[in-house]
Amino acid sequence: MWSGRCYGGTQSSLFLSASSTVYCYYFAWFSLLLHENASLTSSFLLRGLANFVFELSYGLLFSGVMQHQEDYTSNASKDDQYFDSYADLSVHKVMLCDRPRMDFYKTLLTDRSIVEGKVVVDVGSGSGILSCWAAQSGAAHVLSVEASSLAEVQQQIMSDNGLSDRVTVIASTVEELVAAGVEAFVKEHPCVRDHSGVALVVSEWMGFYLFHECMLRSVIRARDFFRDVNAALQSSVPVSMLPSSGRLLAAPITLHPYYTETFAAFWDSVDGVSLRTLGKLQFEEHIEATSPLVDVIPAPCLLHDGVVLWEGSFDTLAVDDLASIEAERTFDFSTSVTTTSAKASLGATGRFTVDGFTLWFQVSYRDVVLDTSPFAPPTHWKQTTVLLPREFRDDKTVSFHRLDEQLEVTLRLTAEDPVQRCYRIEFELN
Repeated sequence: MWSGRCYGGTQSSLFLSASSTVYCYYFAWFSLLLHENASLTSSFLLRGLANFVFELSYGLLFSGVMQHQEDYTSNASKDDQYFDSYADLSVHKVMLCDRPRMDFYKTLLTDRSIVEGKVVVDVGSGSGILSCWAAQSGAAHVLSVEASSLAEVQQQIMSDNGLSDRVTVIASTVEELVAAGVEAFVKEHPCVRDHSGVALVVSEWMGFYLFHECMLRSVIRARDFFRDVNAALQSSVPVSMLPSSGRLLAAPITLHPYYTETFAAFWDSVDGVSLRTLGKLQFEEHIEATSPLVDVIPAPCLLHDGVVLWEGSFDTLAVDDLASIEAERTFDFSTSVTTTSAKASLGATGRFTVDGFTLWFQVSYRDVVLDTSPFAPPTHWKQTTVLLPREFRDDKTVSFHRLDEQLEVTLRLTAEDPVQRCYRIEFELN
């Protein structure tokens, strides 16, 4: 059994130097538990007798913790550091240059049928661009809620765009608004009463593997708070969410195409000299230092079509629903288009080796979808890949030959202390 439960043993804490958009913690927990006297030629996986084979003469308990920690310090408020990170303009430039992200929100917020005549709340508004689009497209009023120091800058941005009379910037967290209460909010913001309540809550809250950073909790609290505001105003206007639904998907992968495209393409021939050995060293250093690996995964790495691990409506999702997520899924290689295509490229003697699992998400509103899969144009979310421990990758422990095999997997996402804004990610091979 390969799973994320930590039974003891050695703990390794690794620093990940990644994109400037990462300001939170990652945990990937792995363990391999083999029973005593495990001199075994064992096939854990699998219907179809895939090659998940160990030969051991003693019991083995493998465990480890790989922790990502960038800018947080232990003696300061994690929330303060989280919001401060979003005052970093380089972070906003990355997001503003993310074309799929921008196109998704612009398509929706410039659609007058969605925003015209409505009070729109933009939660975690950052640069304010979503608020600007909504106001320019006829929103009755926009409430731009931003907890970082960018709230002050937004006042000038709205003035620069001639929107000061249609956008109110609120320098606050959602939780502070909730604590102050409905009556105080309505008194402070009469536009809500004037236009019969809030109709739309928009936010770009998604993190890596959808849930990282735990911002969705705040957006749900905002949704519920504004429903209470509408109820207090005796308004029948429903509060909708944009995006309104989402999905988390996963697929088993092999790292070979990732190595070929990202490392070998440069190192294999440098001005006529093969530096392949250096390329392999850099690849191994990169992989060992970054698990979970947050990077764009080439589509040929996928050994199976994406399988939905979670899906839900943000109009009805509750905060408590986010405490933990568990899904048991079967990857059936006989029905996967991806596997059939990969098999053809490997030839009749091709052997598939699973090096880990990659995660991505989709969010949507009406028929507009933002897709962060390896088959879609890359985004700043990239994909999140949880790798098997190196010794099992090197030994090709999880592998198969035939298309009629199945791989049964249990995924668990468990929220750590909410202050840490992260989840523990577990994959268990059944």
